[in-house]
Amino acid sequence: MYSGESKEALKEFIWKNPRTSSTKYCRPIHIQFQKETTELIQNEVSNISNQIQNLVSSIVNLGNDDFVSVKHELVLTMIDGKVCNAISDNKSAQKCYICGAGPKDMNNLNTIKQRPIDPSTLSFGLSSLHAWIRFFECLIHVAYRLGFKKWQARGDDQEMLKKKKKEIQTKFRQELGLLIDQPRPGGSGTTNNGNTARRFFSNPDVSSSITGVDKNIIVRFKVILEVISSGEQIKGVEFNNYAFETAQLFISKYPWFYLPASVHKILIHGTQIVENAILPIGLLSEEAQEAKNKDMKRFRENNTRKISRKHTMEDLFNNLLISSDPLISSRRKISNKKSTTLCDEAKLLVCIVGENKEDFYINEENSEDEFMEYE
Repeated sequence: MYSGESKEALKEFIWKNPRTSSTKYCRPIHIQFQKETTELIQNEVSNISNQIQNLVSSIVNLGNDDFVSVKHELVLTMIDGKVCNAISDNKSAQKCYICGAGPKDMNNLNTIKQRPIDPSTLSFGLSSLHAWIRFFECLIHVAYRLGFKKWQARGDDQEMLKKKKKEIQTKFRQELGLLIDQPRPGGSGTTNNGNTARRFFSNPDVSSSITGVDKNIIVRFKVILEVISSGEQIKGVEFNNYAFETAQLFISKYPWFYLPASVHKILIHGTQIVENAILPIGLLSEEAQEAKNKDMKRFRENNTRKISRKHTMEDLFNNLLISSDPLISSRRKISNKKSTTLCDEAKLLVCIVGENKEDFYINEENSEDEFMEYE
């Protein structure tokens, strides 16, 4: 939020959100009991876009005849890969919705850099929360295939993959206490979540020893993930060079494994997305929306009437409105964030301002085991 009429005055910060990507300010707009389809997603996005276009500036009276005009600029970043594909009319999750590259195009870096992109998709952000899971899954899927070195497992290769997968799962459970790539009860995805991914990347020596994946690649992936999650301004040229060199290293080590679209998006298009963002990319994550799922489960179980589905949904919606009320949230005490110090390589890729800007933050309420992408 800015004040004043001159260009110099526009640089003065009046207010800054003390807790970005927080469930405390994640407001529900309306609620539907429908299956999530491409058509439904497109209709909702169109509806929200129309509301954004009709927004008018807010006039705030500060007293003593002082007024502030607030212009609202909204961007659609609190979304996952499925929504991005639906909005961009991308029919396959294996294709990049930014440049349209398919799996067999991903490893041809010289050609991929020349492909035209859809500029409208750059505003979707990087989905930094799910990026940890996608990068982690990329590496363990490489590890499963090291015995036969093929992107697809067919025939006898399937048995080798299952054996290697079982071996890796057992070692991770014994050495790090992690459940890797196992289905969760109730069919709600797998155990591959944000916390599992962070534990994997925080122990590169052990992870490399168990999986057989090159340690340098694990470390470079970790650096990139820390940078895009840091909430700090990213150095475009340095980050672009580092990400592209990482892609080159990955392909030189594993030319038979095509880069997944989610990994390709960050390594190849990450700088373009960062430069297009109105705020540091780490502040434009989908964490609040994902963490809100925990609130919904808790409210539905403990704070709703179960006499009918209508009453249950009504109570659920009201509880969501109360828990995210801006006035109530503004008066709450801000809890401390869990923080992890950026590694030295990551610090070179961000613009650190001040002495206490060396930490990359993970929201306390968003660090539970609820983070997984349902696709």
